[in-house]
Amino acid sequence: MVATQREFVCLANSKKHGERCIAGKLIGGPADGTWYRPVSNRASRGISENEATYQAGGAVNALDIISIWDTAKHQHVFQQENYIIDATQKWVKKGDYVQANLSQLIDTPARLWESNYKSTSGVNDRVPERLLTQARQTLYFIKPDGDVSVKVDAEGKQWNNHKISVRATFDYNGINYALSLTDIPAEAYFLKKGIGTYPLNKITGLTISLSEVHTNVPNYVVGQGFAYKVIAGIF
Repeated sequence: MVATQREFVCLANSKKHGERCIAGKLIGGPADGTWYRPVSNRASRGISENEATYQAGGAVNALDIISIWDTAKHQHVFQQENYIIDATQKWVKKGDYVQANLSQLIDTPARLWESNYKSTSGVNDRVPERLLTQARQTLYFIKPDGDVSVKVDAEGKQWNNHKISVRATFDYNGINYALSLTDIPAEAYFLKKGIGTYPLNKITGLTISLSEVHTNVPNYVVGQGFAYKVIAGIF
């Protein structure tokens, strides 16, 4: 199979079931500015630590300009940005994207997918599987209406689950959202700060990703699950 070389600016360096979800916008060519999510050919579709390590050493970080090879578009049910990586080719860092230019990459959707579906601790943070039957855009880089508030807490403590989670609350186009923060360095930063609520200002943008449907949950029934909106990058 013939591989295709692409370059993209990394706007998401997010955790995904012990691996990473890497995504960004293509640079150059007729698809310039188009969202791109490299995925593995494994069932997890995650990117391993080895795969996210450059040819010259060092790990992928947000705002890296990355040269990558892929072999085919992944035929996902609804994530239209996915391409299967050529696992025989190491990724190459070509440079650093200038953070001052991030405003040029902002998307302006009317809303972040369907509204009025929420998890126990979230707000407008998930989409029912039954609605996800066709390919759609599942990545946005948006400018929130105002400041962002980050809460670190044991969300399941009332059920004796004391795992600490990080969730960010913000408004976009007048709609309130409370989404899990999966940006790897940002989550680590807030976990280190400990339980509490932390205001953020001067946010340039947030990368919002619509995850795959969560099937590894108790009592999952095919067609009745949810895909979750997560903050995969914070700038």
